[in-house]
Amino acid sequence: MEYRELIADFASKVGLEDFAPNEEGVCHLIDENTVITIQDCGEIGLILITAPLAKLPARTAAVLLRRLLAANFLYEKTMGATIALDEKSGILYLTRYDALGTLDGEGLKARLESFATVLDQWRSEVSSTKTNAKSGRKKVRK
Repeated sequence: MEYRELIADFASKVGLEDFAPNEEGVCHLIDENTVITIQDCGEIGLILITAPLAKLPARTAAVLLRRLLAANFLYEKTMGATIALDEKSGILYLTRYDALGTLDGEGLKARLESFATVLDQWRSEVSSTKTNAKSGRKKVRK
């Protein structure tokens, strides 16, 4: 399935009539607090799914970055996605590459749902790290 066909199939499955990529092969899913970008990676046969996670908090950067690196290890706590830092902006991003040929509209829908779940979980983790730093508490992990 080609990229534009995949997006059209996905859009029909979720009831988004006018959802389509722009000329560069980019489209955005937007809700009240999230923008998830889906991008065609051209001839290499991959799609990229990405979303801003949070601004890296300066006060807890070292502790948080260590946790994020550990989460990335074998994708254990990111369900196949990767958390990365845009060094210029200081913004953390959740990203995921998938082989175009492995997805149909239902598969992309499921992939985006799991991506959004991971995004919400790590936003909560980052927020918790900021809150605990402000209060001087250490987070207790169960």
